[in-house]
Amino acid sequence: MSGKRILIFIVAYNAEKTIGDVLHRIPASVFKYRTEILIIDDSSQDNTFSRALDYQKETGIIINVLYNPVNQGYGGNQKLGYLYAIENHFDVVVLLHGDGQYAPEELPNLIKPVISGEADLVM
Repeated sequence: MSGKRILIFIVAYNAEKTIGDVLHRIPASVFKYRTEILIIDDSSQDNTFSRALDYQKETGIIINVLYNPVNQGYGGNQKLGYLYAIENHFDVVVLLHGDGQYAPEELPNLIKPVISGEADLVM
């Protein structure tokens, strides 16, 4: 396991039907690092929060699931996640969407240049 700390940050809003699929699609290879998943449910009107908690129980993967009692919007939700990453001293942060619009399968390709020091940012 590498010493690098990676945060997979998932913004979620009304993603009850898709959050499980997004989580299942995260490649196992990213867990060779000290990886944590943070899901921030932005005051969803469905069961996104409880579905994310269910996934944690099913897999045993470290997942912190937070709930915004007031919708912060996409930008506000991102700010909270990045603040969490800074305050908890993560080396790498990867942003995913709870609806699956970003492909979790690409995580190894995205983090590799950052981990190796070839890049500070990969989009």
